Amino acid sequence: MTKSTYRFLIVDDSPTICNLVASELRQRYPACEIVTVSSPDELTKALLLGPYTVAIADYQLHWSNGIEIAKELKARYPGNPVIMYTGSGSEEVAVQALRTYLDDYILKTAQSLTHLMTAVQRLIDNLTIRRAVEETEVRYRHLFENLPIGVYRITPDGFILDANRKLIEMLRCPNRESILAANASDILFGSQDRRLLSNLDFEKQRVYHIETEIRRYDGAPLWVHHYLHAVYNGAGDVVYFQGAVEDITSRKQAELAFKESLHLIQRAKQEWEATVDSLPQVVALLDVDGRVLRVNRTATQWKLGHIRSFSGRHLHEVLHPHCEEEECYLDAFLPDAFQRLLDDRPSELEVHDRQLKRYLHLHVHPINVETLRNEVPNSSFAALIITDITHSKQSEASLRRYIERLDILHQIDRSILSARSPERIAANALRWVQRVVPFDIASVIELMAGEEQAMELAHLAEGDVYINHPTRLTGQAETIMHFFERQEVFEVRHALGMESPPHLVASLEGKKLGMYVYFPLVARDELIGGLLIGRKSVSPLNLEERETITQVANQIAVAIRSARLFERVNQARARLQRLSQSLVDAQEKERHFIAGELHDEIGQALTAAKLQIQAGMAQQNEAEITRHLTQALEIVDQTLQTVRTMSLNLRPPMLDDLGLVAALRWFVDQQNKQGGLEVTLQVEPPDLSLPDDLEITCFRLVQEAITNTRRHAEATRSVVHLQRNANEVILHIQDNGKGMDVEAALESTGKTSLGLLNMQERVYLMGGKIHFVSRPDKGLEILARFPVERGKTSLPQTDTLKPPRWKV
Repeated sequence: MTKSTYRFLIVDDSPTICNLVASELRQRYPACEIVTVSSPDELTKALLLGPYTVAIADYQLHWSNGIEIAKELKARYPGNPVIMYTGSGSEEVAVQALRTYLDDYILKTAQSLTHLMTAVQRLIDNLTIRRAVEETEVRYRHLFENLPIGVYRITPDGFILDANRKLIEMLRCPNRESILAANASDILFGSQDRRLLSNLDFEKQRVYHIETEIRRYDGAPLWVHHYLHAVYNGAGDVVYFQGAVEDITSRKQAELAFKESLHLIQRAKQEWEATVDSLPQVVALLDVDGRVLRVNRTATQWKLGHIRSFSGRHLHEVLHPHCEEEECYLDAFLPDAFQRLLDDRPSELEVHDRQLKRYLHLHVHPINVETLRNEVPNSSFAALIITDITHSKQSEASLRRYIERLDILHQIDRSILSARSPERIAANALRWVQRVVPFDIASVIELMAGEEQAMELAHLAEGDVYINHPTRLTGQAETIMHFFERQEVFEVRHALGMESPPHLVASLEGKKLGMYVYFPLVARDELIGGLLIGRKSVSPLNLEERETITQVANQIAVAIRSARLFERVNQARARLQRLSQSLVDAQEKERHFIAGELHDEIGQALTAAKLQIQAGMAQQNEAEITRHLTQALEIVDQTLQTVRTMSLNLRPPMLDDLGLVAALRWFVDQQNKQGGLEVTLQVEPPDLSLPDDLEITCFRLVQEAITNTRRHAEATRSVVHLQRNANEVILHIQDNGKGMDVEAALESTGKTSLGLLNMQERVYLMGGKIHFVSRPDKGLEILARFPVERGKTSLPQTDTLKPPRWKV
């Protein structure tokens, strides 16, 4: 604290006293700041401006007293010095003041200002000393807490007075209170050293070194090194012990390991013939000059020479007898290793030895350093252990490649899953797989189920990936189907000079390849397509590359299958929405038609019958009555026939009574009677019988197809062929009408679409398949196939059965 920072507070009723004291303070401390107070308001403001170096207050004020002011000032600023300077006090007041909140008491006398200034200076000096002590304590605590080793203070009885943060961390104590509550003998010293403090004859200025094994709070063993000395008081008694503790667990473990290794080497020396010669490592004993004293038989197995030829030769000459390398690793390693041996330190090195064509691990271990220090000739100074780690290095390299491959496969998987379309799936896969397996040309082909068509989804050439459009298989390219259907990898080597390899699609034809490989794409035993990989060189794929591409092919197959299933679900959802709307419209139309029939046919006929009956009731002549009733009965008979016809059209009873074949024959006869369309029915076998739900489905399909043909096809002939074999039922319907665009019809919402969608849904509900084939002016063919028993017989994926052709 400098004089320029002194701040004084003077509280007195008399401005004269305030000015007198202030003047004296300015003479002694010219740069000081002084605040004078003569009223309560001024005191309130002055308290907000604190703290002050020294406050001087009169005891007897007309609005307060000096003790209350000192109390309020110290409550706001603890430790702020206060002097009572008064002329009305007494000895009792002085004693009370000094016992409470005041730091000094000065009576106003002739020499009081001198005494006051002396008291002020004394308080300033005390304040300066106190602050210096506090700063010293802060610096000490900072140093104490941040030392890199544990520091503690303990009493002669073992009570811990203090411990720094490093010691708490070293012992794994939960907090400082835990370690202060423990006894040093229990946690800082091992069981053999617990009476150490009472047994040691401590000397002044001497530091005692103690190594002991203790237990951390979590139970783990800990080796520590204590630096301990005693602190004495003026009477020569020990006040406390000051200590520092260092964690030497690693060093102790290393020493134990070193001693164990040394013991093993010494024992191996004694039992050399029984043990060392059977080791897979080359083990050599070296003298102080680096010459070989003895070597085990593994050196002979490494073709380094005969065992007896090694004795007395330098190690470099033994390992590299004809070394011509300018910077051989042995020239640098061996001198450095021998230098480290002087300090009882071993040396290790992993290196690829180009002359021995091996990866080696060299370990030079000291045996007897005194041999060098005492210049004992022909004594073992060090042991050299050479381990062939070639296989280990190769395994590490293979593991790294495997991890890299897994990472790439993971990236491929993410890339494939992020793609929405099969084309993008294929393109992303080709981009990633090229990072793992080098190739020049590749293609991903999807086989279209049920069609002799393939889609080349993407191909890669000269580092660029292209997305293609569907390509129909023709000619020799159909061989792709043959190889993919085998569902096994097929490789062609030595293909150089083949302008157009017979098994490649158009994007790969004309490329001079040294080899190419087919990888089938199979997901859940379903053949999706294939992946073709080609190289300009004749080097075949190794096992790792084959496995990688096979895994990628499996990922591609699953992703393409999922994408196609997703497309089918969306298409089915859209078709179902269109069908639902069409069914609602058809239902309303059917109701409108039935309502019209009831009104126009039945209603009119009943009205006419009613009028005839009323007319007969009005007649007196029996003949007239009979005539009117006869006409009414004729109208009723016609009405009954109309109702019967409507009922038969909605559902012929013979379908339930006589079966499908009879119902179809009746329906065909009815259609032929209408004229304009000749319908032919063929059934195999003639007594064909089916489950009830399947018979209803077949009847409705024929009914819908013939009705659509009559309304829209402008056809003159139609053939219906129904056939049953052991496992399935085939229904084939063909007309000679104007034909139609089937895909457009299925996508539309018109009447034709309703008929086709109705047939599709009926077939799907029975577990069957249906195909529509049509060309302009070639009519329409409908082929539906059903399993005889749903859930027991599954239909093949493609239509191998070709329906008979009739001239229609």
